[in-house]
Parts: sequence; structure tokens; C-alpha cells
Amino acid sequence: MNRQQQHGVIHDHPDWIGNRDGVAFWARDQANRAMIDVSRGRLTGQQRKLELDLADNWFGGMFTNDDAALGHVAEKLAALAAIDRTLRKSGDRQLLLLDMSAQRAQAAVARGNVDTADNVAVFVPGMSANVTNGLTVYDDTMGQLQHRAELEGKRVNPTHGATVAVVTWIGYQAPQLGWELIGDNSVADDQAARTGATRLVPFLQGIGAARDHDAHLTLLGHSYGSTLAGLALQENTGVDDVVFFGSPGIGTSHLQDLKLDDGHAYYIEARRDAVGDLGYFGIDPSHLAGIEHASAQESTVVDPVTGEVRHFNEVVGHSSYLVDDSTSQYNLSVMVAGEPDRRVADEGEGVGDLLSRPLRGPQR
Repeated sequence: MNRQQQHGVIHDHPDWIGNRDGVAFWARDQANRAMIDVSRGRLTGQQRKLELDLADNWFGGMFTNDDAALGHVAEKLAALAAIDRTLRKSGDRQLLLLDMSAQRAQAAVARGNVDTADNVAVFVPGMSANVTNGLTVYDDTMGQLQHRAELEGKRVNPTHGATVAVVTWIGYQAPQLGWELIGDNSVADDQAARTGATRLVPFLQGIGAARDHDAHLTLLGHSYGSTLAGLALQENTGVDDVVFFGSPGIGTSHLQDLKLDDGHAYYIEARRDAVGDLGYFGIDPSHLAGIEHASAQESTVVDPVTGEVRHFNEVVGHSSYLVDDSTSQYNLSVMVAGEPDRRVADEGEGVGDLLSRPLRGPQR
């Protein structure tokens, strides 16, 4: 099929293309952008019908599910608005997933070109992640990480810095605060993670299938998203490296259950991160035999080429791992850039590249 024929299919049947794993991401982006208006029109029609039904019902929504249904429709319309705002921001973006079939909208947005980037990272957020309230924020932090990872690549190879694309993947029904703290979609249960893993696996496989040449592929899992990531990696995904951070457990107590080469699974845990100490979905990842460690503490790093001394800040607690100019963000950036030997390790842990060995700052 030539490019003109491909554009014809996208124009006539965008629903065939947008979420089809293994299809080129430029095509998925165009198809999903077209589906935004289609989905908005359908949801607006549902909204009007529900409003009319409620207005015509003497008892309102008392004996029906119409009130709840109207709330779900309103939330999905708000999610589409959030996607629109994200795509309109400056910089290259690709809408790689748009799924309005579940209770909450599901989407994945890339910064950079997943079809051509040398390094691709997929970020899976955890509890409370949703498109309406989280996508724009995650997109901003992923943009910072993309920028830092490309800079780290240029520090090693100034004449040919590798390109980076980063994907925010909210392709599952992440447990939410409130009533979802109990029931089938509870954060205390791994059902949402297992269901999400069945969707993440083909998405990751599709990255390799859609490209002419392989990218260095890194999977980033935070909090409950790390549990989902760990479950996904028990299948063949094409992932080269994984970084878990702030994890309540990766879905196993045995690192060999992950289909990764030895030495390619990393863990970051900040001080005072109670979630990272739970060991609820498998043992505490800090104690997994064979896992590589990276720091979230304050640190000073010597540039491997120029000798420049750089300082990075500590993060504390569960929700700050991606803060700009932090040690944890630096560690994530060098691993996304395919330079894990330049990471900062916690005291007592080794680092492969002596040129980037951290000079310890004060311990808080």
C-alpha cells in the first residue's frame, strides 16, 4: 500500500488505524486526531439525550443510572478537551492511543517521533492517573525528561546526539481515589494492573514492529504503574531497559520472571516514600536479587567529557521523582539515553563509569 492509499484509509476509516499496534505511528496519530471530533460528536449526542431523559423524568435520576452515565460522559468530554490542549502545545507530538470505550478515557501521547527516534521511553503512571487531570502535567514532565535525555546523549557524543521520544501511556483504568479504593479496581488489588498489562504488551511490541530499525526502548513505571510494567515484562515486549520507581512491588518476587537481559532492570526509591516500602505486589523491589539501584539523593556528578561539575537535588516522598534538576530525573535521563553506567548510585552501590562517579553531597 503506497502513502496515498494509506492516507485514504486514514481519512475513510480512522477507527481501523488509530489503536492498531504495529501500524506506523504517524498514521496512528493522524487517525486518532480525526477520531477526536468523531468521539466528541458521539458523546455530545449522548449528553443531550441523557439531559432530556432526566428533565422528562418526574423522579429525575432517582430510579435510573442516568445521573452516573451523564457524569461519565461529561468526564470523557473533559478528557478530549485535555487531549486537545496537550496536542496544541508547542513541540512535536503524536496521539498514539485514543480509547473512549471504558469508564474513563484512555490515551497515549508522545513527545518526539516514535517512528524514527534513536531512544524511545514509555512512561506508565500509577494510582489516580487519568487523562482529564493528569495528561497535560505528565506531558510537561515527559518533555523535561526528553530534553534532559537528549542533552545527556550529546554530552557523550557532542557531534551526534541521539534523538529521544517519550510516551505518556494512560492506556488503563488506573485506580482512583475515593470509592475506587475498594472493589475490583482498588489500588489494593492487582486486577487493574493485570488488565492494563494485556494492553501495554502489544503496544510495546508494536513499537518494534512499526519501525524499520529498532530503537533503544526503555519502560518507566511509577507506583502502581510499576506493578503493571512488571507484569507486562513477564511477556516478550522488546523492552531493553526498565526503571521502576516508588514501587509497591513489580508483580513478582523474582527478577528472572521478567523477560529482560540480566542487569537491565533498575530501581529508584526516595527517602520517606512509604509506597516504596510496602512490598505488596511482590517483595520490596529494593531487596530484589539482581536489581540495579539508582539514587534519589542529593548528588554531584562530574561530566564524562568536559569535566564539568553538576549538582542535582534530592527528592523526598512518593510523587517527585520527575522533578527537573533532581538526581532521580538525571538517573532516568541517562538510562533513557542508553547510558546507564553514568547513573548515580546510592551509597554502597557501584557505578560502572568512574568518570561519572558521584561526589557525595551532604546526606539529609
